[in-house]
Amino acid sequence: LAGIRLHDLTEAHLKAWLGRQKHLKLLTRQRLANDLKAALNHCYVQYRRVLPNDFPITVKIGLKPEEHYWENGESRARENQILDDEEVRRTIKLSIVRDKDGDFALLVILLAATGARFSQLRRMRVSDVQLEHSRILVPSSFKGKGKSPALTKIPLGSDVAERLRVAVEGRRPDEALLQKWRYRQV
Repeated sequence: LAGIRLHDLTEAHLKAWLGRQKHLKLLTRQRLANDLKAALNHCYVQYRRVLPNDFPITVKIGLKPEEHYWENGESRARENQILDDEEVRRTIKLSIVRDKDGDFALLVILLAATGARFSQLRRMRVSDVQLEHSRILVPSSFKGKGKSPALTKIPLGSDVAERLRVAVEGRRPDEALLQKWRYRQV
């Protein structure tokens, strides 16, 4: 596929490439096809003056999946992706014991309490912690179609609220909730 010029790319080339990926799991093939589709669409935006007008349709149809994971009994969730309650408790305890200043432990606790992604926690501000309501506001994920609200209200247990109370005490509302200062001598 890499040897074909974009101008000459056809649906048949893309379908043949997809057919050569049969040794991979179906969901892996779909992820690869989506990545390739995104790259080709990006190329079209950049070189649309020299590429055929139907290039996006060629890419869309050429990389359209012929089968779906649910037809083959596959699950979308990766194996071992979800920790059971005991594993979560053990991970939190270990992070508290090993963390001298508590920053990493707070990150682990927030991941467990909110189910948020790292990118969501990174965008959180001190003002997102609403201790008077025992909740925290988590920014929506950039993953997906963007149909979720800008902030999701997550209730907090008293143990998590107490850790957050210490973390936000005396800080400005517009500061990043999680921050770890790194000092480097220059």
